[in-house]
Amino acid sequence: MIPAASVAVDVGADMVAIATKAGNPSPSARRYADGRLYVVGVPQAALERALAEVLGLPIPGPVPASVSNLQARAAMRLAGLFEVVEAALQQHAATLPPVEAAILLDAWERGAFERASPTIALIAELVPLSAQQLDDLFRAAGAVAL
Repeated sequence: MIPAASVAVDVGADMVAIATKAGNPSPSARRYADGRLYVVGVPQAALERALAEVLGLPIPGPVPASVSNLQARAAMRLAGLFEVVEAALQQHAATLPPVEAAILLDAWERGAFERASPTIALIAELVPLSAQQLDDLFRAAGAVAL
């Protein structure tokens, strides 16, 4: 079973239309709490698309599973995050044994960026970045043509 997906919405939004468009029109399948609409039994992507359609927003594209190092760095620079991420990784690397620190910094400087990798999870924890912010960065990086 798919767990409840959630999106941030204003209290005035048409939550019934959003839930219905996402695929679960049942009143018992949706609830509103802490500024978020929760809908049981629908995929997160379906709920996000439904929200965008109902509110007339652009529908976000898929999140790339990986992007090149240059694409990732360009997206971070454009978002004003490059120096923040680099400083956080340098500071974290200073706490590691030398070999582990070197491997981490090699991955940062040369490796492809895999959305599901432990290094990306570490970056998100250190900066911090939410899952949505990471997805947006990966979408932006995927759009970078070099």
